[in-house]
Amino acid sequence: MTGRERIRIAFTHAGEPDRVPFEHGLDYDTQVDLSGMDYWAHAAAGHTELSGLLAWADRFDGDLYHYAGDSPAPNPAENVRVETAMCAEDDVRITETTVRTPHGDLRQRRRAPRRNPEYTHEKLIKDPRADWPAFRAYCGEAWPVGAGYCADYAQAGERGAVGVVVHSPIDWWQEYRDGGIQQVIMDLLDEPDFMAGVFDYYQEQSLAYLRAVTAVQPRPDFVMLHGSNCSGSVISPALFETFIVPYLHDATALLKRAGIPSLFHVCGKSRQWLPYLVETDLDVIDALEAPPAGNVDLAEVKRLFGNKLCLKVNVPVQTMVFGTPDDVRDATKRCLDIAAPGGNYMLSVGDTIGPRGNRANVEALIETVLNYGTY
Repeated sequence: MTGRERIRIAFTHAGEPDRVPFEHGLDYDTQVDLSGMDYWAHAAAGHTELSGLLAWADRFDGDLYHYAGDSPAPNPAENVRVETAMCAEDDVRITETTVRTPHGDLRQRRRAPRRNPEYTHEKLIKDPRADWPAFRAYCGEAWPVGAGYCADYAQAGERGAVGVVVHSPIDWWQEYRDGGIQQVIMDLLDEPDFMAGVFDYYQEQSLAYLRAVTAVQPRPDFVMLHGSNCSGSVISPALFETFIVPYLHDATALLKRAGIPSLFHVCGKSRQWLPYLVETDLDVIDALEAPPAGNVDLAEVKRLFGNKLCLKVNVPVQTMVFGTPDDVRDATKRCLDIAAPGGNYMLSVGDTIGPRGNRANVEALIETVLNYGTY
C-alpha cells in the first residue's frame, strides 16, 4: 500500500490501512536545524520543505504529509502596484513590500535572519478601517490556485498525501494585521460589525478559491483549514462560534460535495471545539494536543468522536524536543494503543517541532510507528 493510499483511507474513514499512517512534525525550521546549515545556506543549496520530507520518507519507507504553499495569494486589481526592495543588516535580510493603490499605500517588512526563522515584523494593516479599501484592492478577487501545488503533487508521487491550505477568517486577518493576534482580537471585540463585513468578503473569496481547487487536476488529497489562532488557548467560545463555525460549515460542506477530505488544524486547547466540529462536514481534526500545551484526553476523544472524525494526533512536542528516545517510544505506543483500533487515525506530533530538532527522537518516533503501528 502506498503512503497516499494509507493516508486517504484514514482521512476518508474507510477502515484500517496496512499500518497506521504517520506525520513526524518536521517543518522547514526543523529540517534546517537538523541539517547543520544556517537558513541562507540551506536555501542556497536548493533545499525545500518538500525535498526534506521526501528524503525522510525515502530513508524510512515512511509516509509523506505535505500541504503545498500557503493560503491563497492575493490577486491585486489592475490599478494596484506592488513594489519590492531588499536590503541587509548584519545577518538579517529584509524585504520591504509597498502596495500602491488608488485608496492609499500599504507597507510590509519581512526579516530573514541567517540563523533564525523568517518572520514579518511590520504587516500591511495598521488601521483596519482606513486601510481596508487599499487592502481589499490588493487582495482582489478570483484568487488563483498556486502553480507550485501541481509541481509538488507530481514530485511527491505515491509516497504520501499532498493538499492545499486555506486559513480560517481569523488566521487570514492575523497574517496581515500589524500587532498580531492580540490586535485581531481587539478588532473583533471593538468593531464586530465592521469585521463581520471583512470576513464576509473573505468567506466569499475563499469559498470561490475552494471551488477552483476542486476543479484542479490532479485534485488535492485534502484541504487544510488552518486555524492555529482559533485555539481555545487564544480566543473565546463566543469568537469561535461567531466567526469560525459558520465558515467551517460552508467550507467543509463544499469540500464534502466535491469528495475532497477537509482537515481543521487547531493547536493548543481544542477539546471545547469538538462538539461544534462534529456538526460540520469535517473529516480530520489536527492536532488534539494533550496537557500542558492542550487540554485533550485522547482516550475520551477517541471514544466520543473517533467514529465521526479522523483523529490526527498526538505525540507531545515537549517530548519530541526535550525527552529521550525512550520517552518518545513510550508516548508513541500510548497514542497507538488508544487511537489506532478501528482506524480513523493518523499519528502525528502535537504540532510542528520548530527550530529545535532532535534527530534521535524523530527516528525513535518513526521506527516505533513502523514496528508497532499495526492493527
